[in-house]
Amino acid sequence: MAAVARDPSFALSYLQYMNEFGFPRGGIIHVGANNALECKFYNAYGKVPVAFFEAMPDVFAKSKETLERFPLQRIFHACCADVDGKPVTFNISNSRGMASSMLPAGRLTELHPGIHYIDKVEMKTSRVETILRQHYTPEDFNLAVIDTQGADLLVLKGFGAFLDRLEGIYVEISEEPLYEGGARFDEIRQYLVDKGFVLTKMYYNAVFWGNAFFTRRAPIYLHETRSAVSVGKPVSMSSTHLTYKAENGNDGNPLQRHKLFSTKSQKDAWWKVDLEALTPIKKIYLFDYAPQAARSASMVVEVSEDGETFDIVYDRKVTPRLGAGPTVIHLAGRKARWVRARLTDREYLQMQQIAVVADDEAVARHGMGVAKTQAAV
Repeated sequence: MAAVARDPSFALSYLQYMNEFGFPRGGIIHVGANNALECKFYNAYGKVPVAFFEAMPDVFAKSKETLERFPLQRIFHACCADVDGKPVTFNISNSRGMASSMLPAGRLTELHPGIHYIDKVEMKTSRVETILRQHYTPEDFNLAVIDTQGADLLVLKGFGAFLDRLEGIYVEISEEPLYEGGARFDEIRQYLVDKGFVLTKMYYNAVFWGNAFFTRRAPIYLHETRSAVSVGKPVSMSSTHLTYKAENGNDGNPLQRHKLFSTKSQKDAWWKVDLEALTPIKKIYLFDYAPQAARSASMVVEVSEDGETFDIVYDRKVTPRLGAGPTVIHLAGRKARWVRARLTDREYLQMQQIAVVADDEAVARHGMGVAKTQAAV
């Protein structure tokens, strides 16, 4: 449902923004897929889930065939809005389907005389949250792309809990509505500001139509790191280089410049944290020390229940570090007491922070005890 033809820079722009602002790579929700041309860029971005939404039946069918090559990407046939089940007329344009909308054309035909509606489909609206909850959890995604020809604010209001977990939102904007009943940019901005986001990038063309990129004011990964179950827990490592002690790696502060832990250069260098109780783990954040990130190229992350037998849950030689943000290891409630980072090559093990986040839902579900976490520094 794009208003203009896509080119590679469109998909690359918001993916680059996620790297630029240091957000971990996560799943992508793309509402207004049209032909899902971004699929190959999303595939190159990383092994993350992608959920496309498209209203036009024939375009949806074609895109579904395209996405068969990408097992982590799927598309849903839906006209997305803020409520479920509202009857609407979805209007299809003569511009190869682009500029199609659930809203009347309004100023669109005035600014673009060559574009007009040639067909329509009777549909019922769906909330993004309603559809996604059948297949995913809110934590599966951290980026949304919304390109729905004036209905963007309605779509946002239908994200529900999925909005609460997003780190970045890339949305179509216009100073005054191009479509009848469409939202103005200031309405979208105020809604997202109220939801904890700030405007970080914006582009307007000559007729005051464009795109905006919003990021969360207080990143979720930062909050989870500061309150991680690993904060302040007993740590050890194979050796200590200069004054870069092991305790620097789990103080809950990943952003202090030049603060890191470091072993000496050795074979099988390691750092280990004892969670002091068998704990269901939701995720592990790895914050590299950026000036020496290459030194961690052979790192594996391991977990153990007894402190003797460790299982590898992440291998950087298999899944290399991507972008500027922290690496996230999702463990879906796997139980462990010890978490260890280890190098398989001879090198310094140097990291800023390793944060272990407990799966609170699993704790509540199974009644498991998690050792009390010390307040973050």
